[in-house]
Amino acid sequence: MEIIKVFHGSDHIIKSPLYLGGKEDNDYGNGFYVTEHEGRAKSWAALNGNSQNAIVNEYELDLQGIRVLDLNDCGVLAWIAEVVSHKKKRIRRQGGK
Repeated sequence: MEIIKVFHGSDHIIKSPLYLGGKEDNDYGNGFYVTEHEGRAKSWAALNGNSQNAIVNEYELDLQGIRVLDLNDCGVLAWIAEVVSHKKKRIRRQGGK
């Protein structure tokens, strides 16, 4: 069993995160986004909400049975390809080309 600590930035406390509880227009699609870096979560919370109410939620995540795509291992082009892929899917769902 491999357990890691992850963080989620928000403007409110989220005791029990829900997968697919996010926004459809996120760069990587609907999901619950976390990072292993507390500072990034805090910055994200301040950037996307009220900086006075920035909250960093902390969780322990058991990686057993979970496939993880770590784009840090793939280079910047992999990040760009993932973002573009999800944006194209969103445009098609909205009736675009």
